[in-house]
Amino acid sequence: MARPFSLDPLFRSITVLPGVGPRIAKLFEKLVGGLKVWNLLCHLPIDVVDRRTLSTLADAPVGAVVTLAVTVIKHTPNPRRNLPYRVHCIDENAPIDLVFFRAKRDWLEKQYPVHETIIISGKLDKYNGKFQIVHPEMAAKEAEKDSVAVLEPIYPLTAGLTNRVINKAIDAAMPTLPKLMEWIDPAHKKRENWPDWTAAFQT
Repeated sequence: MARPFSLDPLFRSITVLPGVGPRIAKLFEKLVGGLKVWNLLCHLPIDVVDRRTLSTLADAPVGAVVTLAVTVIKHTPNPRRNLPYRVHCIDENAPIDLVFFRAKRDWLEKQYPVHETIIISGKLDKYNGKFQIVHPEMAAKEAEKDSVAVLEPIYPLTAGLTNRVINKAIDAAMPTLPKLMEWIDPAHKKRENWPDWTAAFQT
């Protein structure tokens, strides 16, 4: 029996998705067991990180992932290759350093402009009594804080693929989900308060 046309988008190659070229596609094939959009959509998260609450250093727990609004004060480039590059910042209560290894100075200066407020999210630590975040996991200008303050699914990974790349690919694949006719008895579905198939899969 021929496959319904409505399902065709799910069986297209994942290379149709933004940012998934041939090299990345091979990594996805190893991770999700195939090269189709459907293989990717069946790759389920194993955890979630809640970045939605904007904290201050006064109430942020050390050792946890936090989301902060900080103002960039200055940059201290690494004097030697094996030493970290530090971006010195402050929130409304205390100073904090953003620490980077093997990062490019011009990129950091563009990403973290002096005197601007940046929304960052990452694991909060202390070093020599001072707050720091090593390689913030997410960062954006204050006007774009909604791109950081999110509920982020965490997926199983393989070498060469980051959680951000997987999230981007899955977000791009989600609109391909077809709106299928429901096969569950309508009365039973209503009694159990179950969502439609597409809404359930997206959730």
